[in-house]
Amino acid sequence: MSLLHALKNIDDFCHGLSRSKSVLFEVMNGFGFECQAPVINALRAYPHINVGITTSGLGDEALTQAHIMASDHGQYFIAPKKATWKKWDLVICTDARGVWYQRNHKTAYLQHGISGRGNYPYDGNPSATGNHQSFDYLFASSIDIARHCVKQMPQLSDTTDIRIVGFPLLDSGFNKGTSTSLPSPFPSTNKPTVLFCSHWDQYSLLKTIGHDVLTLLSQQRHYNVLLTAHPYNWDREEMLFTEHKDWKAYFQGFAQHEHVHFIPEPNITRVMPLVDLLISDHSSSSIEYCALDTPVFRFHHPQMPMIDTDLSHLINKATQAFQSAIELQQLLQKGIVAGTQRAEREQLSQYCYVNPGAAADATAKEVVTICG
Repeated sequence: MSLLHALKNIDDFCHGLSRSKSVLFEVMNGFGFECQAPVINALRAYPHINVGITTSGLGDEALTQAHIMASDHGQYFIAPKKATWKKWDLVICTDARGVWYQRNHKTAYLQHGISGRGNYPYDGNPSATGNHQSFDYLFASSIDIARHCVKQMPQLSDTTDIRIVGFPLLDSGFNKGTSTSLPSPFPSTNKPTVLFCSHWDQYSLLKTIGHDVLTLLSQQRHYNVLLTAHPYNWDREEMLFTEHKDWKAYFQGFAQHEHVHFIPEPNITRVMPLVDLLISDHSSSSIEYCALDTPVFRFHHPQMPMIDTDLSHLINKATQAFQSAIELQQLLQKGIVAGTQRAEREQLSQYCYVNPGAAADATAKEVVTICG
């Protein structure tokens, strides 16, 4: 046994004598923080759990830190260089880990979505589930989703302790909570509101037929139109594609129309009570809005077949697909009928999410159990 290993064992023993436990939330971007925030709130019910929040350094560090500090949890923030030397019982991430911690600790992966990278092949590899294999725990949204992850990566059953908790990000939506109002440029509440939300990859709605779709929506003056996209489009663009584009400025160009507004909102479930229709793609927002009983028109790229065939079948039944702006226009001409496909959306929700409205509490209980 090396001296360093022996010292770490002594460190573990001394820390174990204390009833207080320390949990760190490592944040990669604003969206990841929105996924973690409900769990942070739920942990307030456990006084012996000391919470810290740090940034991973993998996304836009300054933007992410500003998002944290502007929230109700700013008092928990700790700089990465300081966090790396503190003793943590559990480090919780929603993406790849970016901080190297010097002292022994356990790690947990909290799902930040379902229908994106984890359920689609990227260059032949189910890349998102690759994150799971290096964690001690996986907080999964449902037993079916966990089963799918293990099917893709059988080694997960040997290396990772999977806890079925639900999806904390959707708790407020399931509980019919509201946290925002229509942006000020929208004077009319008599018109239906359409939300455009795209994934970030090369097969996404934005990166393929996005211009045609946005042009179409800019002409639909009988709707309020909200525009947003996965935050990777603006805080990691240079890491993902060789050609950088200022997508915020691009959206702002369309927002010059009176009925169109750009919202760079990392948690689009906040505006869920305002939205009558979601137009999206293989972004997890398609499943999330279905679960919250909102009609979804979904762009389906033929080169993005889903690996989970059961989930694919449920999504196809719960949404209306289009492959071009012309097909989307035809769907819009038929109008938004809120009650259609409601049973199918409920089936999809039950497949993807347990503990609807109480996932944060369930996750917090697992965190406390893990910490001992």
